[in-house]
Amino acid sequence: MSTAATQELLERHTAQLTAADVTRLGKCLLRDTGFEPSFALEPSLWAALEQALKIVERDVRSAGITGSLRLAIPDWDESGQARVEFRGGYQGNGIRPAVGGSARWALAAVADATQEVIMEMIWQVWPVCTTHDRGTPEDRHLDC
Repeated sequence: MSTAATQELLERHTAQLTAADVTRLGKCLLRDTGFEPSFALEPSLWAALEQALKIVERDVRSAGITGSLRLAIPDWDESGQARVEFRGGYQGNGIRPAVGGSARWALAAVADATQEVIMEMIWQVWPVCTTHDRGTPEDRHLDC
């Protein structure tokens, strides 16, 4: 892959590169290649998903839904993505580590995965609009 960073690395003598140059070029190379750190390399990404799960779990419990709920990376999943486990089962897509870089995206992804696994495991819509007794957000009314 030819990028400005790779070109600069190839054209400059190693002795001319300062520590700041190496850091800058390293970041550029990681960005240019689409590198995303794993949960092992960046534990704060996992911590953000766990924090989001605590928020989502409050809503789940307030709806009267019981059963174990946790984040896991199943042995069978080689992608390294997190999954929400509910009552021992998984459903839907995994959550990429990079999602944990934003509290907002972490909450949205964990809520979506939790809704997916709960609906699949117990065949019950969650969350439910108390006014209209319908699932949300797909069936959301403007006033829900």
